[in-house]
Amino acid sequence: MADKPKIAMYWAASCGGCEISLANLHLNLLQVDAAFDLVFCPCLADGKKHQVEALKDGEILITFFNGAIRTDENQEMAYLLRRKSKILVAYGSCAYEGCIPGLSNFHSKQEHFRAIYLDNPSIENPQRIVPQPETNVPEGILTIPAFHDRVKTLSQTVEVDYFLPGCPPESAKVWEVLEAVVQGQPLPPKGAVIGAGKCTVCDECQKKKEDKKVKRLYRTYEIVPDREKCLLEQGILSHRDFRTYRRLYQALTHSIVPPTLLIYLRATVPTLQRRIDGRARSAERQIPASYLEHLNRRYDEWLRRFEMCPVLRIETDELDFAHDAAARREVVELIAQTLGMRGAVQERFVP
Repeated sequence: MADKPKIAMYWAASCGGCEISLANLHLNLLQVDAAFDLVFCPCLADGKKHQVEALKDGEILITFFNGAIRTDENQEMAYLLRRKSKILVAYGSCAYEGCIPGLSNFHSKQEHFRAIYLDNPSIENPQRIVPQPETNVPEGILTIPAFHDRVKTLSQTVEVDYFLPGCPPESAKVWEVLEAVVQGQPLPPKGAVIGAGKCTVCDECQKKKEDKKVKRLYRTYEIVPDREKCLLEQGILSHRDFRTYRRLYQALTHSIVPPTLLIYLRATVPTLQRRIDGRARSAERQIPASYLEHLNRRYDEWLRRFEMCPVLRIETDELDFAHDAAARREVVELIAQTLGMRGAVQERFVP
């Protein structure tokens, strides 16, 4: 039997959603496996760079390259996979047009490092250390890929044969492309956009749509959405994105080992607000009480349907376990009793 044609997938500066879109081929993955040999995909398989280097130039039939070019490593892999691939596809919006990583170009490398590693309320960095390509440690020289001054698309780095857009690409459209290759159908001229749909997400959404006048954008915790109104017009997550996240959640819950115990540390809204004020995080202080009420209600509703494992609900209005050692011991004891391990559960607390 002749060797199957080889395919590869690589992620550069991206979120991992493109790999999920490939995994979402579901049963069609069996046909992909029957038709191709997946030789490299760091997210899904344990292929190594040196194995790709050992292949002949052009030995990979198709490489789906997702993510923008942010570091030396991204650039090096783009050069390598271009050389080893007959067909190189810019897979997803980040590789195609920069997308979210491309917004980085509004700021300099130094501004990024300052915001991420120095002037960040969640970072404790008294020595004000920022990443360096080379760092001397007792064991030798530690190296990491250099962070480029600007983000580039894949086509700004190497020659690209086709562009498959989407954030991430729709799995059904990805399968159409793969099926065409499997069946030997002719591909469009190089440089073409493939796997694109014929309508927008808004065309599919059934929510009420009015004028697209968004006064401000909201993170999901900042607003209680109107169930009937267009989410974009409310400045929040789209219906399609919610559907994608829900599918991901369902896929994960089918594959993970359930926990032994779920611990629900519940508090009323006034207590939550006091604790938020105590944490002194400016973004959290803007959370309205109505959202916290809504969140408590939704958690209660969700837990009534939760069947994956036992649930220990602890009312914490009177338990200041962040500062009171006796309160922490009480919580630990409740957990131990629930697990039937009285005296076996030890307190672990990092202030």
